[in-house]
Order: sequence, then C-alpha cells, then structure tokens
Amino acid sequence: MKTLILALLLAASPVQSDRKALRVSLEGDASMRGKMVQALRDREEEYGFRFTFTETVREPYDIRIVTGAEGTGMWNYAQGSAVVLTSDCSVITVVTRSNRLTAKGAVNAVVKEVVKDLQRFYGTKKKD
Repeated sequence: MKTLILALLLAASPVQSDRKALRVSLEGDASMRGKMVQALRDREEEYGFRFTFTETVREPYDIRIVTGAEGTGMWNYAQGSAVVLTSDCSVITVVTRSNRLTAKGAVNAVVKEVVKDLQRFYGTKKKD
C-alpha cells in the first residue's frame, strides 16, 4: 500500500529539471557509437544536459554529432574527432583529440570537449 501511495505521489508531482534536453543524431564510426552514447550520458548531469538519441537519420534532432575514431597502431596513438551541428547545419564545434592510448580514451577526450562546448553554447550550469 505504501508503495502504491508513493507511486501516486510521484506521478502527480511535476518533475522539475533544470537540465537542457537535447535530441542527438549521432553519425560516424558505428563501432564507437556505444562508447560515444555512454560517454555523453556520463556527463549529462554534471554539465546540465539530458540527451536522447535518434534511431534513424530521418528523425528530427536538436544537434547532430558526426564522429570518427581510430585505434592505436605500431607507430601512432589513438585519435578521435567530432563535428557538432545544429538542426539547421550551423557548426557548434569541431573537436579533435589525439595521442591517447586507446580508441575509448580518444572518444572520452572528444566527448568531454564536446560537452564543454555545448555547455558554453547553450549556457547550461555546471554542477559543483
């Protein structure tokens, strides 16, 4: 009974969120998509965002992120890059990070800079 009452109270009370909701179209290296989505979600709360992701390129979006990443080789380190566009194709930011030990490390470095640039662009508040 207590669970039912709590559920009803939560459903009745409006959920306040001071986070900016953004629908993201993510394109590029398919092998990095999961890492990119997770890295973005890991930084949502800290930088004041709530990301949702499109399933197809035909769905409407607020921002479009085109990515690329490359793993390490014998003579070079991993690198990653991203171009972030608005829905009308205006460039928000272009980020490239290199000299990382793994492709995952490159993706994390790129996402960190992308989210910082989105924070400046949208004026969201960073959580202390």
